[in-house]
Amino acid sequence: MKIFALSFAIPLFALNPAMASEDVISWSSPAGVSRLEESRYKGDFFKLANQFESQQNKVFCGIASTTIVLNALRMGKNLPNLPLDEGILAPKDRIYFTQKNFTPIYARYTQNTVMANSPKPRLSVLGKPGQPGGLPEYGYNLQELTQLLKSHGVNTRTVYVSSAEKHMKHQLINALNTPEHYVVINYSREIIGQGAGGHISPLAAYHQASDSFLVMDVAPAREAWVWVPSEILLKAMATADVASYRGYVIVSDSASGQRQSE
Repeated sequence: MKIFALSFAIPLFALNPAMASEDVISWSSPAGVSRLEESRYKGDFFKLANQFESQQNKVFCGIASTTIVLNALRMGKNLPNLPLDEGILAPKDRIYFTQKNFTPIYARYTQNTVMANSPKPRLSVLGKPGQPGGLPEYGYNLQELTQLLKSHGVNTRTVYVSSAEKHMKHQLINALNTPEHYVVINYSREIIGQGAGGHISPLAAYHQASDSFLVMDVAPAREAWVWVPSEILLKAMATADVASYRGYVIVSDSASGQRQSE
């Protein structure tokens, strides 16, 4: 996600956002509920929904998406060394927990622990320019998101979408249909009729009859989870984001399949 786009680049596809918004429907609408019920590609939805959390602030969409996916991959498997975010409760909040070596904190990924491992410095994520006089580059672009995911030891396959190609849709569907594989997308909100700005969120399902994907928006204070036609979604990814194009990352753990290349 970046607030500032390349000065020489515009979205590669002309699309009226008002037209897009008519085809983009809320997952909680009657039609949206029916799509989820009918979907044959919704295995990821249940694990992602079980671990879903909203981004903590307006630039943490990449952090929140990473947190959700890591917990979907690793929670409930009795894995060692899951992080403890001890900062959730201050010492003064623990005075009645008197057991020796007891922590009231669950071992799981939080946006704080994910950010603590970020290759991109926290202040840069929050807008500090990379060089004096430069523009702030809030959040993460696709390359930085990939680096963030890799810093937590997962496998990534990153696709920069400079033009919408048919095989990309099939790749997304295949990932949704493969256990322990998740898709995180970087896209332009404008193209799908949600105003300005770039965004990052997980994909949760695909509905064949409407040829649409369910985007599990990590900013529910702004937008609902929505079903987006595949053509519009790919066009939303085929847009410029500072130094590269947007696109998607397919994420898996080392125990869930062969290692994927970036």
